[in-house]
Amino acid sequence: MRVAVLTCLSLLTGCDGMGTDQAARTEIAALRSEVESLKSQLETQRQRAVDSNGRIQALELASKGEWAFLDPAGGTGYSMMQTSVAPLMVSFVDSSPVGDGTKVRLQVGNMTSATFSGVGLVISYNRRVPQDVADLEKWNADLRNSSADLTDSIYPGTWNTVSVSLPGIKPEELGYLAIKGKLNVISLREK
Repeated sequence: MRVAVLTCLSLLTGCDGMGTDQAARTEIAALRSEVESLKSQLETQRQRAVDSNGRIQALELASKGEWAFLDPAGGTGYSMMQTSVAPLMVSFVDSSPVGDGTKVRLQVGNMTSATFSGVGLVISYNRRVPQDVADLEKWNADLRNSSADLTDSIYPGTWNTVSVSLPGIKPEELGYLAIKGKLNVISLREK
């Protein structure tokens, strides 16, 4: 009888241990599921932070007005850029292949009565800005910069056509242009 009681007691203890193991397994599965959910939420927040950072940088640049932003596929239109001396308008004309890159023709509009010489341009360019937030980090890393010192003057009250070479991108890939200008020499007519 004593052996039967011990056997029953041992079976009950074993069953209770199996119940505890099952409860632990259930709890572990629930915790794993919660961790996966938190990982997903964290990745979503990381993507939002990258997107917000990119938007903040673009807004900061745009609010200063130093950069003109152009969409090469956007057709006609212009954008304003503020220089240390006077605002200029910039318009995309066209692009064509040259070597391993693209030759871009722009029109720079001088709304003042001064002639500007020794104009320097800084151009940031890339493919079109991705719609997927996850691709923004790579897009920012791929952003290229080029500079050009114009040999021709920017004449007053006119559109002045300028050409700039953008290495490393084909015309059909070009989807983003940001242009900043620096005016070095100003000439005014004497009375």
